[in-house]
Amino acid sequence: MDRSHPTEFSDFCSTIWTERLRHFLDSRKRDLPKEHFETLREALGERFSQYQRLLLEVQSGEPRALLALHLMNEALMTVAHVKVSCASGCAGCCHLEVEITEDEAELLACAVQKGVPFDAERLSLQAKRSTNAPEWNTGAVSENRCVFLSEHNLCRVYEHRPLACRKLLVTSPKENCTLSQQSVHPVPVLEAELLLSAVLSLSNTKKGHLAAMLQNALLSDGTAS
Repeated sequence: MDRSHPTEFSDFCSTIWTERLRHFLDSRKRDLPKEHFETLREALGERFSQYQRLLLEVQSGEPRALLALHLMNEALMTVAHVKVSCASGCAGCCHLEVEITEDEAELLACAVQKGVPFDAERLSLQAKRSTNAPEWNTGAVSENRCVFLSEHNLCRVYEHRPLACRKLLVTSPKENCTLSQQSVHPVPVLEAELLLSAVLSLSNTKKGHLAAMLQNALLSDGTAS
């Protein structure tokens, strides 16, 4: 069990937010009267702390990663009524830089240990990139393919895919996700952004892009050399 403590409400403003949560808060701060915004921020801070308490009650590593995935699935049920264009094999978002935690990396490494195939050569090349490296901005090119993406554009770790992948839902044509000049319309899921922010804000939890974190996890358990 992690001995860290949940982020207090007073520290909510200085915590790690996802970009979408930060934009949501900024827009509400501009549009709402001050007292209404403070009420909203307090409610969000309490929900954020609830997520952190739940996560800290379980052992770090694979158990906490599985709990986080379960909570994310529940969060996404809030938009289950929305018709999304995402479909099996579209894979546009599988060429983006994906931030994961050490817990998620251990879960993915466990999948590799159980025989899930992955592109070891691509993993080695991508792992050398820094966070927010410009290469990730080149779009759906082969160099950016997720190491778990099959030749048929299917996710080999779909059941255990990271939180950041799960919340990527769009209503725009799926083809737009691979065309840089086309607009993409993501589905805003506030609960998902709160949960991911809570996960990323856990103290003593390392985070980074998928390739680097996975390689470190594989090296730690001796799967990779």
